[in-house]
Amino acid sequence: MLDRLVAQMILTAFLVLPASSPAADADRYDSTGLWITSLGLMKLNQEGETVSGSYTTDNGEILGTLRGNVLDGHWIEDDSAERCAEPKNGRHHWGRIELRFEGDRFTGRWGYCDGPFQGEVTGKRK
Repeated sequence: MLDRLVAQMILTAFLVLPASSPAADADRYDSTGLWITSLGLMKLNQEGETVSGSYTTDNGEILGTLRGNVLDGHWIEDDSAERCAEPKNGRHHWGRIELRFEGDRFTGRWGYCDGPFQGEVTGKRK
C-alpha cells in the first residue's frame, strides 16, 4: 500500500511540474553571430534573453531582450536625424527597435527616442 502511495505521489509530481528548462532552452532562438543588415554589418551577442551588439552605422549599438524569436530593445548611435532629450549609454541619438528572427533572416522596425516606429530594417545571417 505504501509503494502504491509513493508511486501515485511521483506520478502527480510529474504531471504538475512545468517542463524542464533544458527542453525550453533547446527551443530558444539564438541570435548570436554576424548579420548583414540594411544598417550595415551587425554583430550580436546573446546571453539568456539579453542581447547586445554593434553595427557599422554611426558606431551603432543594440541592447535588448529576446523573447521567443522577437528582440525588443534600443539602438544607440553617435549621430542620427533626431536628438533625444535623455541619453542612453551617454549618447542622445537612440530609439526603439524590434527585430523578428525567422531562421537565418530577420525583419524589423525602428523609431527615434521613445516615439512610434518609423522605419524598417532587414538582415541575413553571414
